[in-house]
Amino acid sequence: SVIIRQSNPTELAGICTVEVSEDGGSKFKFAAACLYPVKEGLVVKTNTDKVRKLRKGIIELMLARCPNVKRIQELAEEYGVEKPRFVLGDQDCILCGLCVRACQEIMGKSAISLVNRGIYREVAAPFYAYELTEECIGCGDCAFVCPTGAL
Repeated sequence: SVIIRQSNPTELAGICTVEVSEDGGSKFKFAAACLYPVKEGLVVKTNTDKVRKLRKGIIELMLARCPNVKRIQELAEEYGVEKPRFVLGDQDCILCGLCVRACQEIMGKSAISLVNRGIYREVAAPFYAYELTEECIGCGDCAFVCPTGAL
């Protein structure tokens, strides 16, 4: 979507994790592909055992949080996640932050944000105002960019 391309990248989901090396391939580290700058001589490994293991853990957490989201079910199957070890609830939001970014970066508003930490993290209006705040102009961009239809 146009909104996604205009927005700054973020590593919230973590599913784009790769191994990168700036020294020709002798020393690698994990990095979010969506954030890492492309440079001459950069070596990127996208499908190593280490990368797949890390992604599998991320997908397992996503599946625990959103077991009914089709795309997460597909990723779980692809990465061999049958049943998550964690019990986080039955939600649709994967906490990717695209809705928050659309609101802030595209619309220039702060009607929603990611709040709390760990398993309590969620998208909410400032101070948990459940009515439309003055910041929200009702544009619907947050719902438009949501990959799971949670909004």
